[in-house]
Amino acid sequence: MTFFDFKQYQEALVYMGSHSGADDPEKIANAGLHVAEIDQAPTYEEGKYVIVCKPFFVQHLNPENFTDEGIREKAYPNKDYSYMYIAEIQEAYEILK
Repeated sequence: MTFFDFKQYQEALVYMGSHSGADDPEKIANAGLHVAEIDQAPTYEEGKYVIVCKPFFVQHLNPENFTDEGIREKAYPNKDYSYMYIAEIQEAYEILK
């Protein structure tokens, strides 16, 4: 997981969150971000902090399990539900520039 200075990278992060890599193979470059690697895990040069995790559970979000229908509709207006992961933190880093 990579954490960014949101104010500085808001436009890039909105682009990343609103475009599919399947439809936009150059999504990362088009957002103006650059891939880097820490401990053989992908991250971004523009990030501020990185948490390297080992996932041990994944589940597709079921729309019927949302307890607040308003949040479900606002977060997933196209009904393209995400996946939920549970992971063990392996390492944490600050990206120095």
